[in-house]
Amino acid sequence: MPNEHMQTRTKKHLVDRITERTGLSRADAERALECVLESITSWLADGDRIELRTFGIWESRLKKAHVAQNPKTLKPVEIPAKRVVKFKPGKEMRDRVEIIDGSDGDDDGSDGGGSSGDPLSPSKPPQSQMIESKPSDHPARQSSSPSS
Repeated sequence: MPNEHMQTRTKKHLVDRITERTGLSRADAERALECVLESITSWLADGDRIELRTFGIWESRLKKAHVAQNPKTLKPVEIPAKRVVKFKPGKEMRDRVEIIDGSDGDDDGSDGGGSSGDPLSPSKPPQSQMIESKPSDHPARQSSSPSS
């Protein structure tokens, strides 16, 4: 069940939060954030693992090339090898995100526990879900035997 009060956060929100909490100028906060994001991206592209203990772990993994099936035409499709990014939230993030206490997600930076709060306001990444269908549900998979 999606959160009705969920907000999309952008780089601008992170820059604003960094500026508010550190006293850095907006330009310095933008440069710092850009440096962090570029470093993470570069390291993942190189195949490195990034571990921020309480926040989480990013890893890039190589998916092998394989043959899949086009669900519409049922024809084989070659899928090339590619690198994918996996993220595993750290314990502190999991503990904060999993709490369901009826709060409305206000952006006041407080977490109800008196701590300063995480400046990144983390959230769990969505997990992919597979939807299975019965062979008879797909028009291309239905029997093509003549009905006379």
